[in-house]
Amino acid sequence: MKHWTRFWYYRGRPVFFTNEPPAEVQDELILFVAFKGVVQGYAHGTVHVMLHALRFFHVLERLADPLADKPLLNVVTRGLKRVQGGPRRKLAATMGIVEGSVVGLNLAVWDDLVKITATMCMFVFLLRSREALRKGAAPDPEQCLRVGNLVMSAGGKVVTGVDVATADEAVLFMGKSKADQEGQGHVLNAYATDCALCLSSHSCTCRGQSILRIRRTTCSRSTTGRC
Repeated sequence: MKHWTRFWYYRGRPVFFTNEPPAEVQDELILFVAFKGVVQGYAHGTVHVMLHALRFFHVLERLADPLADKPLLNVVTRGLKRVQGGPRRKLAATMGIVEGSVVGLNLAVWDDLVKITATMCMFVFLLRSREALRKGAAPDPEQCLRVGNLVMSAGGKVVTGVDVATADEAVLFMGKSKADQEGQGHVLNAYATDCALCLSSHSCTCRGQSILRIRRTTCSRSTTGRC
């Protein structure tokens, strides 16, 4: 409903339809669909939800259903669906994709080391893009991952330094996320298996190796502010 409210507010119109002629109501709804679907680029399914939210609040206010008997509106919404095509499905992450994303990266280079570790964390802990990547010019302090958020454990005890190679569990302390509506944070665990998780058979990029190296590098760069 907020999309419709903003749309009409900036046009200086009331939020609800009261005694407007059906043709005028239909024209306004078509203009709304065109603006949201074509100008702002919302998916046709999202626009459909917006329209039905508008219907819900009209019914809640004991007003006439603005979507009833609007054949031209139905034509426009179906046309928007045809123009946009089917839903853009997300591709499932596979080891092949992960391997391809780190080809050419060097563990000895700090930026490459961070990229490899971040990629592995996203894959192992099934992170959403917003939970591991920043969306704006600056990281979100409530969501961004830091080196200190990832802890290695062996036998239930935290291990550091060279002992990271013996770790049998990786623990990730998350900040705010989509699944954490209260913003209290939560913990994700990944346990060792019989098969070592390596990103490439021809380079040393195992999880323990990269974590060990990033810990060493972090300690040596602690005065640079890049930890």
